[in-house]
Amino acid sequence: MKTTIFGVLLDVTPEQDTIRRRLMRKYGFMLRFAFTRLRGGPSNIGALERPLSSDTELPLRYAKDAVQEALDLIQARHQAMQDALTLWTGRVKKT
Repeated sequence: MKTTIFGVLLDVTPEQDTIRRRLMRKYGFMLRFAFTRLRGGPSNIGALERPLSSDTELPLRYAKDAVQEALDLIQARHQAMQDALTLWTGRVKKT
């Protein structure tokens, strides 16, 4: 179980804002890349994290977080589809 503590940035300088936006773009790239790779089915996650880290020049911790977030998103979508199926199976008459 992961615990995340949210923070607020006050009085951000333009230089800090540029750095923050660059980090957010890199993290978004890692998340999209991991989601695309994992969508076809679970693969070797360790083999996915290291290239992401080296491609974006960010620590491995960021790549692991992006891969885990992508896995959580895929699992949540799968669960939502199953819930919708069980909800509508009883309501719709079979033809």
